[in-house]
Amino acid sequence: MKFQLVENPKYWWPVTARVPSETMPGTFEVQKLKILFTPMPHDEVVEAQEVYASLKSESERNDHEKAQLRRICSDWADVIDDDKKPVPFTRDRLDAALQQEWFRKGVYAAFGESQNGQEAARGN
Repeated sequence: MKFQLVENPKYWWPVTARVPSETMPGTFEVQKLKILFTPMPHDEVVEAQEVYASLKSESERNDHEKAQLRRICSDWADVIDDDKKPVPFTRDRLDAALQQEWFRKGVYAAFGESQNGQEAARGN
């Protein structure tokens, strides 16, 4: 396959979240979704890393991380509510999901593997 130079790349990637189990105390349930990523240009990534390194408080770093995730997450699939109905993607819903540490960690891990040329884990 020839390299395709895309002006505004976007791609779906599987995300795995390890969520504390409601029924089995002390264990986790693996929940899966897909995120449509819009990667940042390399120069923006470097700048964002430098800004992050200069931040002094945990609150500032948290806000910076959230802004970066809001920048790269364009849509999602396989997200359901308590009634097992699909939850449409909105920025407000993304913000709410990012308040859950397991969601945030799962998205970061998935984006990192996608940017580092790693295949998604089988079964995702």
